[in-house]
Formats: sequence, C-alpha cells, structure tokens
Amino acid sequence: ILLQCAEATTREDLDEVIRRIKKIFDQEGEGVSLLTNGIKLADISYLERLVEAGLDKIYLSLHLRKDLTKDVYYKKIEALENIVRVMGECESVMFTIDNLDDVQLVLNEIREMSTKRIKQFRIRTAQNFGKTHNASPIFMSELYNEIQRIGALDSTPIDFMPEMDNNIFNYNVKYGDIPLRLITCPDKYTIDLNINDRFGPMRIAKDGIIYNFIYSVILDERGYKHG
Repeated sequence: ILLQCAEATTREDLDEVIRRIKKIFDQEGEGVSLLTNGIKLADISYLERLVEAGLDKIYLSLHLRKDLTKDVYYKKIEALENIVRVMGECESVMFTIDNLDDVQLVLNEIREMSTKRIKQFRIRTAQNFGKTHNASPIFMSELYNEIQRIGALDSTPIDFMPEMDNNIFNYNVKYGDIPLRLITCPDKYTIDLNINDRFGPMRIAKDGIIYNFIYSVILDERGYKHG
C-alpha cells in the first residue's frame, strides 16, 4: 500500500492512518510505503512515530539543490539521514528534471549519495502541470540517450535491467553499479515508440498488453515524432 499524491505528512493523524491500514491488510502480507517530500522527517521523533505505527518503506522526493532553497534542501538531506538511521535504508530517492541539461547535475548528486543506503534512484521528467506547466516534453529515448552519452564520457557502463518492470512509464538501467529508474508519463503526443529493440510500446503490444492511446498515436501524425 503506497501513500502518495499531495503530501501525506500534512495529515496530523498519519500515524493512525498507517496503523489502521496495517490492521486491515497486514494479514495479507501487504506493507505500507510512503512517498514524501521528506521535510517533516527531518524531525527524527516524527519518523520514529510513523515507523512504530507500521510504516515499512519510504520513497523520498528530493529534487536538485538548485531548485530548492538551502534550508529546504538540507532538511531533506537530514530526513534522508534519519530514514537510514531509523529504517536501515531508503527505498528510493527521486529527482525531477526540467530539461536534459539537468541530467548531468542529477547524476553528479547521485554519485555523491551512492555510498548511502539507498536501494534505487529515480529520475522523472517534469510534467506539463503545476510548477512545471510550461515544461517541454522529454521523451524517454532522449532521457536514456543522454544518460548513455554521459556514461560514455565518464567511462561508466549503462546496463539495461530486463528483470524489472519496464513499460511505457518506467525504464530501468544501472549506471555503473547504481540502479536508476527513468520515469515519464506520456500522453498520445509524447509517447515514445523508439527506445531500443528490448523495450517500447510496440514491444508491449506484441507481448499482449495494449494501451488505448497507442492507437491514437498510430493514427495521429503528431505521434510520429519519436518513432
């Protein structure tokens, strides 16, 4: 069970919500996870309260330090340190990029953090709403190719992870020894039909999973931009 969207830690009764979820679903072996901006987790006693209530995993939305005030960024870093201290590891740390120039900055920060106990890093492209409502779409193939380009420059191997849940929204690779999940949320104009032979909507369609807007892409000439 993943608690996400908006910011769950704004609820004063979040620990009680977690406790009730665990009571309902624990017999089925379901854990409770939290996707959070992490600011309130800079208070280690608050985090301990959530863990005591039954919280199992945390996905931390960090973002680049250039996009945050100094105080907010270091609160998030303190939260990450608390997560590792209390829970042993952080399930995932996520960065959102506005453009391809951000990829190098993200990889620099990921390398700095790779010694911490973080199971996975996520790089998500900005969506055309909220504070990034004017963002230009970044296609999955563009993001993947930029990571490959940077890897070639710094002699870091980029390996596809076929055992992971790769689909039109997620693509999993290793940057050296660091697991990365690349994330986009395409519509019929930004769906990417051309990544490589091992992945892409056409491969998914062949495997028997059909997403309705694939048909719209095929019929709409604007969908041909990337494949």
